[in-house]
Amino acid sequence: MTIRILTESEKSLGLGHIARCYNLARVFVNMGYSVDFFVRGNASFKDFIATQGQVINDKAVCYPLALQWEDMKNPSLLHNDICIIDSYKIDNFTPFLESSKALILFDDDGRHFEFLKSVVRMQSKNAHLKAKVFLLNSNGFYNTKMVDNDIKRYIFSGLQYVLLHPFFYKLSIDSHERFYDFFVCLGGEDSNDISSEIFMQLLSFAKSIAVVVGANYKGSLLRSKYLDCNEVQFDSKKPYRIYSNITQIQVATLLAKSRNCIVSGGGILFEALKLCPKVFAINLATNQDIQIHTLATQNLIKTITLPLCEKIFENTNSLDTQKYIEIGTQVKDFATELIFTALNHTLKSTQEKKAQNFTLNNYTALDFCNLDSKDSMNILTYRNHPFVREQMYGSSIISEQAHMNFLHSLPYDEHARYFLVKDAETLQTRDGNLTNDIGVISFSRINLKHKNAYLGIYKNPLLPQQKNKRYGHILMQMLKYIAFEHYNLCMLYLEVVSTNTHAIKFYEKEGFHPLGILQNGFRVCKSNTEIFHDVLLYGMKNPNI
Repeated sequence: MTIRILTESEKSLGLGHIARCYNLARVFVNMGYSVDFFVRGNASFKDFIATQGQVINDKAVCYPLALQWEDMKNPSLLHNDICIIDSYKIDNFTPFLESSKALILFDDDGRHFEFLKSVVRMQSKNAHLKAKVFLLNSNGFYNTKMVDNDIKRYIFSGLQYVLLHPFFYKLSIDSHERFYDFFVCLGGEDSNDISSEIFMQLLSFAKSIAVVVGANYKGSLLRSKYLDCNEVQFDSKKPYRIYSNITQIQVATLLAKSRNCIVSGGGILFEALKLCPKVFAINLATNQDIQIHTLATQNLIKTITLPLCEKIFENTNSLDTQKYIEIGTQVKDFATELIFTALNHTLKSTQEKKAQNFTLNNYTALDFCNLDSKDSMNILTYRNHPFVREQMYGSSIISEQAHMNFLHSLPYDEHARYFLVKDAETLQTRDGNLTNDIGVISFSRINLKHKNAYLGIYKNPLLPQQKNKRYGHILMQMLKYIAFEHYNLCMLYLEVVSTNTHAIKFYEKEGFHPLGILQNGFRVCKSNTEIFHDVLLYGMKNPNI
């Protein structure tokens, strides 16, 4: 399965897109799927990736590459099973829609909603449109909006879909061992050096402070005497520390040791919610407006502005401290949903390619791959009927689960085809119900190289005998029609137990000739006694060859 994540690294955006996409890549890799990871824009993300470490396990790996993916034209490069796009700059998704089985768009503020609606409406009119489109919205924006149910099913919205580094789940917000009064991280470039301004203001009323600046930060804190680029430490003799371009594991460690945190919008805000009891958000960019407003409305965070006032941090009783357990809890479910969407698309394509129905006179042979649930369960009833079951090699009762597993395996089986044969005329069963089903036929051990197959056949055991309709003959005519007219087989074989004289007479009457004997090929156990019967091999040659 090809999973491709497309994101961007631009001067004005920081590394938030990279971080959350990299965390999503971890989920797929841990599930055993390799991920192509393409980043458009500049190559500054490479330092961040190097700091975070390679995503890899025994079976899969993530490949981060700098690539202007919006310019890809080669169909072989565009083709994938799951395509995930996180971009504020690209809004033409048509090439990716046409070349994917599932297309997922990160959507923080509703910008892709109209695109989703248009695709869903088109697919409702044309079922052959290729990819399903989903929106991933971690801040819960869509949960605050009225969205029609037919659209809502394609939107994953809420804190349960936040993408965090796995280490964040190893720490607890309930920890009472808090070393720092304040944790500060504004992410991105922080071109106005707000981090330094906050740090200087906190020095006047905070006993201990940890400030984290990103890889693209160029401000004055890099020249501070408190700068510590090495390991995260908790030393009472050094209550003020500044860290530059540290790992997400180190960020998590600092958050879990801080009583309060001041952060900007983006991924760091979600990380703070996971591990810090009191979260204060400062809005530094318009693309953070919706996230911060949505979370503040739910009393999950408190917004602040400069200059800082010490009293603001004291009045935090309204903050909801029960929200943290839901953060990121359904990310794996989300990834699994995408995997199944891609697999189901493949399954459907396989069925459409292989599953052909056949019509002969007033009778239709429906491939098992094309049956609805009612027909599928009716077949199980016929197969488990004593009249049918006792004539089978395997005479045990088949469970519903085993039957469904069998049906789901058929699209991938190139050596077997099963058909439910229906009469255009409605028939009455022995118990007075109405049906069109006259029986089941099958081809197994199909060998197209040598042009032969083995047939299977049984009548609907619920139908009474009728003088004017020989259902066995009708089923056999359909078998011959498919085998010789459509599959162009040379030989059609069958096996029958030597004691089944009724079936032997039927096959011989239909033109099959004995070819050999499988001695003691059929075992019967009765009253703790084991008996073996011969199996007779019969065959018929294509009359057109």
